[in-house]
Amino acid sequence: MATKPQLHSPHPPRNTLKILQWNANGIMPRLTELKNYLATQHVQPDVICLQETHLTEKTKLKLPSYYVERRDRGGGEKHGGVATLLKSDLIYSVIENIEDIEEISVSIKLQNQEIIISNIYNPPRKEIEEAKYNQVN
Repeated sequence: MATKPQLHSPHPPRNTLKILQWNANGIMPRLTELKNYLATQHVQPDVICLQETHLTEKTKLKLPSYYVERRDRGGGEKHGGVATLLKSDLIYSVIENIEDIEEISVSIKLQNQEIIISNIYNPPRKEIEEAKYNQVN
């Protein structure tokens, strides 16, 4: 998979990550819930992987101190979709998406290594060939 350069941080790479994963079943009506949860955390997650975002290209998703990378279902359909939110001090790049899979993968530079995080949503009753999943990093 080819990666495309994305964002660079002025901060030095870190050596650990805190990751939050949530199947939101529609993030916009639950955005306040996410913000309230984050406000109660002593240490904010570095990466937030959301599934079933239900976003369309017209919807703007913003969260202070995070970059948002997303893949909506497409066709104006307000179902499915994924979003990966990355703390603004991370150094990362987005990896090319796999056709027919609701996924977004990012490569994050840590102090001594790079780590790939793949955020995938497989809708119920949609069969995806195993070979397609094997293409995801």
